[in-house]
Amino acid sequence: MSEATGERAPAFSFPTRAYRSLAIWKKLSPEWQLALWLLITLRISLGLIAVLALRFLPVTFVGGRHLEEIIHGNDVWTQSLSAW
Repeated sequence: MSEATGERAPAFSFPTRAYRSLAIWKKLSPEWQLALWLLITLRISLGLIAVLALRFLPVTFVGGRHLEEIIHGNDVWTQSLSAW
């Protein structure tokens, strides 16, 4: 708490969180760093591929109830959720 203004300082600021995250990252073994990097990279890239596939080649005919389970909409967020 600041004496002059009576305001409280935030518990965590962005640089503190970034330094803490970096410190945790450096404590991980190289195998865990690779595993986390692959997990994040593949999740992002496969999500982008799914959205691009829905944009350029929309589902027009599929047997069963698949068309009923797709979330209809043209925005990217809806299409990325629909790809799951």
